[in-house]
Amino acid sequence: MRKAWAAHHIPDRSPNLAAGCCFLPKQSDGQDRYYGVGYHLGRVVFYQMHFAPHVSVSTAKRLIRAEFPRDARVTAQPASPRFDQLDYCSAMIKAATGHKDVQVRLWFAPEGRVQDAIVTAPRANPDC
Repeated sequence: MRKAWAAHHIPDRSPNLAAGCCFLPKQSDGQDRYYGVGYHLGRVVFYQMHFAPHVSVSTAKRLIRAEFPRDARVTAQPASPRFDQLDYCSAMIKAATGHKDVQVRLWFAPEGRVQDAIVTAPRANPDC
């Protein structure tokens, strides 16, 4: 829920940003860690994470995993040359968002490290 998100994330109150779009901490390039946060019916259904400096895939996966409740499990890991994808399923995610699954895409920078992660819900994963 939006209230739960706000309880765990610090908003960037810069006057040039739309309220509720971006959350600290600032990364080394000046961009917020959390940006492009999208809401629907009072719930966060989309957000992006930015990593500067860019991080390894294993570090990105660890940081993303920390975003989800302890019962979240990976149900699929399709990949492409430009991104890794992780599909998570969780009863606790369903209780918080109304949807049991989320999709995470880890986008690679040219050097092969992760620069952004995009988290979306719902995805309607049949394996969940």
